[in-house]
Amino acid sequence: MKRLFYLLLPLALAGCPTGDDDDATPEPTPCENDGPPEVAVLAVEDGQPVGFPVDVGAQVTDGDGVSTVTLWYRQTASPAPWQNLFLSQVPEQPEFWVGSIPGVGITDPGVDWYVVAKDVDDGCQEQRTEPVGAPDQFFTFTTQLDLTPVPYSTDFELGGEDCGTEDLSQLGWTADIQGFPQSTHAWRLRPQSPLSGRCSASHSEGIPFLWDCPPPEGEGSILRKNWLITPPLDLRGKDTVAVRWFEKRLESGICAETHGLYVSTGSPDPAIGDYQLIADLPLPASSWGSSDWFDLTEFAGADRVYVGLYYEGGSASRWQVDDFYVGAPLADLALDSTSGLSDDVQPGSNGVTLDVTLINHSDAYGASDLTATLTTADPGLTLVNDVATYASLEPGATEVGSAPFVFDVASTHPDNAYLDFALVVEDDAEHRWTVPIRLLMGQESSVRVDWTAGGDARLDLELGYGFPANPDFSVGTDTADQSSGFWQFTITDHAAVLPPGPGARRWFLRATNAGDLPATLDGVLFTVGGEPTSASALDAGPLDVPAGGEVLVRIPEPPAFSVVGMDTIPDPAAPGGTVQIESLSLLNSGSASAGPVACAMGSSDPHVSNVDADPVTFGSTPIGAGELRGSDGDFSFDLDAAHVDNTPVELTLLCLDGVETLASSFTVD
Repeated sequence: MKRLFYLLLPLALAGCPTGDDDDATPEPTPCENDGPPEVAVLAVEDGQPVGFPVDVGAQVTDGDGVSTVTLWYRQTASPAPWQNLFLSQVPEQPEFWVGSIPGVGITDPGVDWYVVAKDVDDGCQEQRTEPVGAPDQFFTFTTQLDLTPVPYSTDFELGGEDCGTEDLSQLGWTADIQGFPQSTHAWRLRPQSPLSGRCSASHSEGIPFLWDCPPPEGEGSILRKNWLITPPLDLRGKDTVAVRWFEKRLESGICAETHGLYVSTGSPDPAIGDYQLIADLPLPASSWGSSDWFDLTEFAGADRVYVGLYYEGGSASRWQVDDFYVGAPLADLALDSTSGLSDDVQPGSNGVTLDVTLINHSDAYGASDLTATLTTADPGLTLVNDVATYASLEPGATEVGSAPFVFDVASTHPDNAYLDFALVVEDDAEHRWTVPIRLLMGQESSVRVDWTAGGDARLDLELGYGFPANPDFSVGTDTADQSSGFWQFTITDHAAVLPPGPGARRWFLRATNAGDLPATLDGVLFTVGGEPTSASALDAGPLDVPAGGEVLVRIPEPPAFSVVGMDTIPDPAAPGGTVQIESLSLLNSGSASAGPVACAMGSSDPHVSNVDADPVTFGSTPIGAGELRGSDGDFSFDLDAAHVDNTPVELTLLCLDGVETLASSFTVD
């Protein structure tokens, strides 16, 4: 529990300098500053836990106003330079300034700190440090190092209902951001497709072509160098120690990336420089799998060990980590085979059976009799029989479970999808293994992009879904020096938004010509369940991408409604009364609507009021591509008498086709 209390400090006032009345000395510029700010800091209680953020603050007042309040901190007696952070004003109580020293700065045996407050008088700006003699004098609070016994394992679960509201620090882990300074693009707990339970530790992907690649492969400035650091581990009394975890990678971005495993027996802060490289890590596969076992025996006997996973890259991929283990090496249990899924398993199938055979890849360690529990984070799967037992597994041995596992597939589950499970295996000594299992229901899905870019033309290609300016997912590539070719990408992981469709299932392909000669986008073809879906924008032939230009293709193209005709009463519309719009006609210059269309009218024009917001339908069937459709009813609004400048009135239709809402702006003269 962190507690803050007022520590009232002497507030020495210092006036502005003045010169003697000497005709030979130029008179200094008069200083009207009323003195430095008055400061009372909020002291921090001793015994703060290492690795957890600590709240800090101060009450600051000044007649000229307060410009900034800065807190400086460092590890007690550390030779490292002081770190700083700006405190923020409390909106309801502007004399209070608060902030939080990040967990990575809360180290053993304590933290030194002081505050600098500056006023806003630029002509004679003054400041106060607290303590007054800072940085030679400073405040200190002690910390408490809670060592974690080994063997240590975590599945990154906290017991809450929402991973997005939980923090790695609640598990004793630290996420240290050394690169791009946004917590959303660093390590955090996330609910997306964990191996077991509800959460995994996830480092988010970047944004292709919005973030340029950093050196050495590019000249961009966004470089993420972020760490995921364990609690302090107690290896005293241990003879052999190893680390192993499970991981997966969602390919995204366009930049290279680096993963690494490090260990520190000193400070947990990577900036101090105590971390040693254990291994450069290969990039994980797209499905959950085990890392290698890494020997940490050289650190056995140490009273504190921090294990760090390091991510470096720009617009690169998502790295997910789950079921992390440090301790004595165990049998290396893995999936040998499954009975698989029959061709008739599909959404709505019940009583699906699954036999699982395990293998022990270790050549030195065996496992005694085991109990296995099948788990899944897929809400569309229901486990009917989730427990089986396995006989002991000597090195190199295989064993099939005592009974098949049984599960149901919801009728709403996406077809042509991966079914992901985690088999949690335990022995009588409470050793725990996790075995990922991935099954394919239906067929794998893919997308192929064909292009031509001769000479000095070069296309940057970005594929994704969601709003193109801020997509839910995107992945990119470039055509390098090839004159023509294709890019094929497996997208089975995205079965929930396949095949491409309206609304949230709409995909996009952005082609940007970064070269000096024109290029063409020749085709975009999705294959889902063996069925093709092409980009209708290319039905008439390739699309030109001029040098320095960009083409955005939506799959499918959205409807595009525009108002092409109407009648008004009165005619023409006049201020000072109600205007009724009759026989309004919509032209759909995009793809067919997903269903019948109904539109409501609105306006941001200050002279428009009392808009009839009731939706008006446009027939009982979808509006086809190129179709002109009239309204089934009328719209109305009041036009203020002050509208006397004869300018058109701006109006908007918000049209819903059962899947998405589309806006169309128009004017009434």
